[in-house]
Amino acid sequence: MKKNIPHDAMGQRIAKTVTNKDTTDGTDKFVTTYYVRDPQGNVLAVYEHKRGESGNGTFTLTEQHLYGASRLGMKKRDLALNVANASESTPVTHYELTNHLGNVLAVISDEASDTNEPTVVSLSDYYPYGMTEPGRSYDAYRYGFNSQENLSLKVLMMRELRI
Repeated sequence: MKKNIPHDAMGQRIAKTVTNKDTTDGTDKFVTTYYVRDPQGNVLAVYEHKRGESGNGTFTLTEQHLYGASRLGMKKRDLALNVANASESTPVTHYELTNHLGNVLAVISDEASDTNEPTVVSLSDYYPYGMTEPGRSYDAYRYGFNSQENLSLKVLMMRELRI
């Protein structure tokens, strides 16, 4: 597995490519994630380009971030952009619940449930300086301590290498 992460002049990540060589036929499969940012550097949208056995691959809008005074959450989408009859499943909005330091402690979804209660997507408790408390977290969310993007290898592999 090989990674390529280019940055712009301000030091902001603009793309990320993860390449995985297929052991059966020797071809390279890759996922390139593109980040669209505003002038302050906030992520507005995330696009993915996946290439597998078919060659061309898919180009998909996967996230649209929601902002107020700070990031409030994101709309998770799966909108294919390079096909003739593009269709999209119902987008799901994730809302971030943060503390006074900007740490994302919980994420809830607008998905309907049978009990009319919010759907919990992620929960986390942190030690000082950002380490997650063992046994005090549920699922992995893209953003966490100090609202910084979570780049742990486990989360990256689970999210990025599904081609």
